[in-house]
Amino acid sequence: MKEKQKCNCDLRTTLVGDGCSICNPELYLEIFIDRLNDLNEEKLKRSMFANNHDFVDALILRAEEIITIQDAIIGCQARILSSKQETKLTANDTKFKRGAHVRKRSGLEWQGHVVGEYSTKLTPEGYAVESDTHAGSVQIYPAAALELVSSSK
Repeated sequence: MKEKQKCNCDLRTTLVGDGCSICNPELYLEIFIDRLNDLNEEKLKRSMFANNHDFVDALILRAEEIITIQDAIIGCQARILSSKQETKLTANDTKFKRGAHVRKRSGLEWQGHVVGEYSTKLTPEGYAVESDTHAGSVQIYPAAALELVSSSK
């Protein structure tokens, strides 16, 4: 089995910059596809004037580069699919259901009902909680920061 590649970007580059093909596969997928299209267009133009051995050698090098880029595209697509599968929340594996009455475990108080879910790289399971006391006011919290309010109050 192929070893999973790791991102070597610093935190700033990962969060603010373009990152790399490991931490930002969506962007690099576009870049690789553009490069592949450029190479294929160049290959087509050159083939119209093919007369010598230098041209054949250049085509072989381009073909190798195209294969490398195709492999990079496949890698990006696999990382995108993998990250979607890892962070996708389903109704069966969530800690709280919509409408659940919850409160923050610690810190500033917040109590209300779950009105939505979210998922990020840093917070794979999080919830939007609408306040009981301030109608329409919503805060988001990771699942670990919340607990169910007992119904025996």
